[in-house]
Amino acid sequence: MSVAPEPYLYALTKVLSEALLYCRAWGYSKKVSPEHLGDLMDAIHNLPGHITHWESCDVELLRRSFLGAYDRKWAQSSDLALTEVFDAAIKAHGAGAQQGVQPDGPGAGGAPL
Repeated sequence: MSVAPEPYLYALTKVLSEALLYCRAWGYSKKVSPEHLGDLMDAIHNLPGHITHWESCDVELLRRSFLGAYDRKWAQSSDLALTEVFDAAIKAHGAGAQQGVQPDGPGAGGAPL
């Protein structure tokens, strides 16, 4: 068992934080569907395990199949793009570290409070 190294530790916790803040705000507002909230939670539910079991994390699979799946379905209709949050965090804390993730997004804005 190994903890995710920087900058991935920061990126994974940033995605979790943003997603949870949006989920809370959207839940209170009732402006998004249960399907949308479910898809958001589906995209992030494995992140705590990746934080504590880094050796099992395939970063490109995470980006493409989990974060990217959410983004392809919902990012244009909301202001949350999980891959942008992840990539901006990687860029801010050491782009290209470890498994060669290259940031490709400008970053996401702050989550609603």
